[in-house]
Amino acid sequence: MIYKCRVTTPGGWLDLMTAPYKLSAEAFVEETLTWRKQEANNPFVDGTWIVNATKENITRSVDVYVRGETTAQTTAAVRELRDTFSQINYGIELTIDDVVYFYRCYVADFTVKTPREFRFSTMAQFSAQVPYDPNYIIREAL
Repeated sequence: MIYKCRVTTPGGWLDLMTAPYKLSAEAFVEETLTWRKQEANNPFVDGTWIVNATKENITRSVDVYVRGETTAQTTAAVRELRDTFSQINYGIELTIDDVVYFYRCYVADFTVKTPREFRFSTMAQFSAQVPYDPNYIIREAL
């Protein structure tokens, strides 16, 4: 299985599958679609009618493990992730085998975890809740 993930930054692409980054196996696992609905009802007729519906943005978890050779390298790599996922508008390209998904993403909420056992091994876990446009692009890999 070929698995690639990269994010757009002002300086180009940031690859989340090469050192010092490693995308978690739990990233992009679940997708939930919700709708913004406009409903109509009438006191003389049973039920409610949906007269208009629009897709809401989808939010997915993106978990990245960061491991540097030194504490300073780990800190710099985490700072780069913080800056990347703090952009107002950016793209994520996810390739699984011969299919490429491109998501137009927006500023994400995130958590950085550095429990004691991670700190001693210069590791951190970056977990972001990334909202993206529900009309993402799917194409065949070249």
